[in-house]
Amino acid sequence: MKESGSNLQSSVLPYAFEVCQYQVVLAATIEPALKESGSLVGDSIPCKLEIFAKFWCDSASDNLEAVYEVKFSEASWLLSGLKRHRFSLNKDEKFVTTLDLIPVSAGKLLLPNVEVVTFTGGVQLYCGYPSSEEVMILPRESTTLFVPFGPAPV
Repeated sequence: MKESGSNLQSSVLPYAFEVCQYQVVLAATIEPALKESGSLVGDSIPCKLEIFAKFWCDSASDNLEAVYEVKFSEASWLLSGLKRHRFSLNKDEKFVTTLDLIPVSAGKLLLPNVEVVTFTGGVQLYCGYPSSEEVMILPRESTTLFVPFGPAPV
């Protein structure tokens, strides 16, 4: 293609590629119900799990069938509640449930990850799972009893 009054030529190079258009965006968060700092090892920390979906397209199904699974390190946490659960999510709704986390070690521990898998066919999904929140866990106070071994003093 030649422009008038110029020596520049442009050409078209055909290249086929697929643009992925997500119809549903999922996000899941686990937040401690109490924002107190310094929980103790072995104390139960009540948490709120929220999963919400943003439907970007009218052709997407109004009802989304999915399963969540909480993934955690057994060296850091015990879980009291549903680790895996099937749920249904409608447009402009969010799924909320509670669970308890019990820390088994001290220090700054990352909250567990949440994975969501859907059963709805024909829907492209993007799932975001923020898991960078840390909780400070303090060791329990303990008393030490010193017992001397050897002959008893007279």
